[in-house]
Amino acid sequence: RTRQDKRDALQKQASAAGVQLDTLDSKIRMLQELERDYEGFSKAVRLVMQDAGAGRLRGVHGPVSKLIRDEDRYTTAIETALGAAMQNIVVSSEEDGKAAIQMLKRRDGGRATFLPLTTIRPQTLQDTVCQRQPGFIAIASSLVSCDAQYRVVENALGRTVICDTLDHAVPMARASGSRVRIVTLDGQVMNAGGSMTGGSAAKSAGVLTRANTLSRLAEERKALAASAETLRQQAAEAASLAAKTEFEITAVQGRLREAEDEVLRRTEEAKQVQLLAATVEENL
Repeated sequence: RTRQDKRDALQKQASAAGVQLDTLDSKIRMLQELERDYEGFSKAVRLVMQDAGAGRLRGVHGPVSKLIRDEDRYTTAIETALGAAMQNIVVSSEEDGKAAIQMLKRRDGGRATFLPLTTIRPQTLQDTVCQRQPGFIAIASSLVSCDAQYRVVENALGRTVICDTLDHAVPMARASGSRVRIVTLDGQVMNAGGSMTGGSAAKSAGVLTRANTLSRLAEERKALAASAETLRQQAAEAASLAAKTEFEITAVQGRLREAEDEVLRRTEEAKQVQLLAATVEENL
């Protein structure tokens, strides 16, 4: 019974892990489809990427948001710092950008901003005033990772400071003379010049958030798949052990029946012997 209970419990766990894996796969497929279809990007970006995918445009590397990665805790701040620049498209050269612009104009596809790798030069904030203030976290560009050739994203992030809270951002902006753009972790902004932008930030709505979610889910799936496979193996071993025990029990029950038959036979024989002994005793 113990082995049967263990088998049933493991089979139940393996089944539950399989359901979790199927659910996770469905979520991953949905996000992959959104990524593939460039959901959340402008019409112009989608047209450029579709033509690039079909080979009609050359030298297109992709939107900035698809070329960078960051930690989840910084995603809201980085998305806010980038703003519309998340959809800027990195291309190899001015000619590649020019070809894409001509295509958009020809097809009335809207407007897009292109970043030619041959002309854009990374720019990083040199001012250290903010770095000495409470709440300073980093220059935004240092919180993202990408291939070395795509450091052009520093043009959009290299002059933005990431701060922990608005309470620290306000005096930080004052200390810098409002010359630096400051973004908090929850997406509030102290703009260069002194204006403020803020409010509630949409959770898990940005394209950068989606890419991070996909990456995280891929890691979760890897761990869950390994766990599910381990449970399947353990369940198979437990089932095999339970089946072996059931076979042994069947064999023992067969021997038990034979022994019980032998007991009945011997009991009957004993009765006969007792009768014979009683008769002999009477004769004596």
